[in-house]
Amino acid sequence: MSKRRARTARYGTQPGRPASSVRAKAVGPARGSPVLMLAIVGGSVLVLVAILVFALSRSSSVATTAATPTGGSLTPGIPQVAQPAAGVGVLDPGAGLAQPAPPLAINRPAPDFSWQMTTGHTSLSALRGHPVILEMFAPWCATCKRDVPILNGFLALNKAKGLQVLSVTGSPFGKDYETTGSQVPVCVDDLIWFKQTNIVTYPLILDPSTRVFNLYGKGQSASVPTFFIIDRHGVLRYSDTIAVNDSDLAAQVKAVL
Repeated sequence: MSKRRARTARYGTQPGRPASSVRAKAVGPARGSPVLMLAIVGGSVLVLVAILVFALSRSSSVATTAATPTGGSLTPGIPQVAQPAAGVGVLDPGAGLAQPAPPLAINRPAPDFSWQMTTGHTSLSALRGHPVILEMFAPWCATCKRDVPILNGFLALNKAKGLQVLSVTGSPFGKDYETTGSQVPVCVDDLIWFKQTNIVTYPLILDPSTRVFNLYGKGQSASVPTFFIIDRHGVLRYSDTIAVNDSDLAAQVKAVL
């Protein structure tokens, strides 16, 4: 952190001129008198104090800004202040429910929710006309990491047919939860790490309060990953948890293309 360094000017007096060069008509304190010297020193001190106060206030402001994590770590239940990153969105704070809803029935409309990307605001309903694989994942989840190539493959093979893949955090904890037991809240930085480490090609959405999981009838006690498949009309056609078989998932995706 760079601190703005105060610059101080060196103040002083010129050597007095010979007495013969001083005009007799000069009035006021003589050059070099105690009164004049005291005024100069006092003024210099005031200027230095003002400069130091300004520099310290600027340094304090920079320090406060630098202390904020780039991802804006969030506490569950607190309104979101995080900013989206490339390929990583932030859930609309008003989306979803605070408590788990009843489990969703298959062949019923999938609950809508919205989020913010760097490209703008969007929502699940905005994807109507596209079949959607909706995954609830966690950046600490080993199975979720294993499933990334599978989801990347589904997207690559079926993007021309309109398929969309979207992963939303289904855990309130960050990437170190499983390895160290850390309960630091999940944040945008965790999703950036997960995306870069596992080469994710589809959007990841930060939902620190697991509101979308609640909205879909699961809540914080549900397993990750959990998959939902939604057809072109926004109707939920399939749901399963961590035990889902890859070939079964592929068959369900094919059914909505």
